[in-house]
Amino acid sequence: MYLNIIFTKFKESFAYRTEFIGSVASSVISLLSFWFIWNAIYISAGVSTFQGVTLPMMITYISISTIIRIYSYSYTEHMIFDEVKFGGIAVAITKPMNYIFFVLSREVGSTLYNFITRGLPVLLIAFLIFNISFAQSLLPFVISITLGFFVNFLIILLVGLWSFWAGTIWGLRYSKNVISELTSGAIIPLFLFPGWFQTIAGVLPFQSIYNIPLSIYIGRIAGFEIVTSILIQVFWIIALGILASFVWKLAQKRIYAQGG
Repeated sequence: MYLNIIFTKFKESFAYRTEFIGSVASSVISLLSFWFIWNAIYISAGVSTFQGVTLPMMITYISISTIIRIYSYSYTEHMIFDEVKFGGIAVAITKPMNYIFFVLSREVGSTLYNFITRGLPVLLIAFLIFNISFAQSLLPFVISITLGFFVNFLIILLVGLWSFWAGTIWGLRYSKNVISELTSGAIIPLFLFPGWFQTIAGVLPFQSIYNIPLSIYIGRIAGFEIVTSILIQVFWIIALGILASFVWKLAQKRIYAQGG
């Protein structure tokens, strides 16, 4: 049943061809912009290595980061908000399925579409033009990026569930995006920030989305540290999952329907 939802959402996304072209263009432009910025930084600094990271490693970092950003920006919050606002949630919970898994299935389908249509072209450009390197530890990276997806989804789910108590979620969603961009290592790697900032970012879940998988990819996290980093991601999945389940139980008490 959930596989059918994933496949349906995947096919549904292909209906928006104009959005597809715009999305690919924006991803490529973003990648090129960061390439020029980091080239300028290294050249102006007159160094070949910055905080133990060479320019090719940094280009690799931002290229893979651009691909991960595909699932970090989601419309799931707004879909939940619309279902709450227009009453679709009352219909959704009457179906023989778990609503959270239903939302997750839609997110997986949308992410698969975005990866195939947006991620693969960017990845191809990164390898052919920027000559980025392969992952230092491929299997741990795949595991880490998958766990990062679930951390990101649970944060998005919590923002969406706030719809049951608020007339809008725009402010909360925007704040979440800003905090995530600053503390996750999505734009600027966390290892370039001062120690006190890294400490703050380390106690937040956002680094599990970007910093951990990207650091594993370029080899800054290696050996036993990979295991501890992945366990941090697992911890956040469990913690956020418990919190989301609790919030969803409270939200269901606010659902009521009128009429037959």
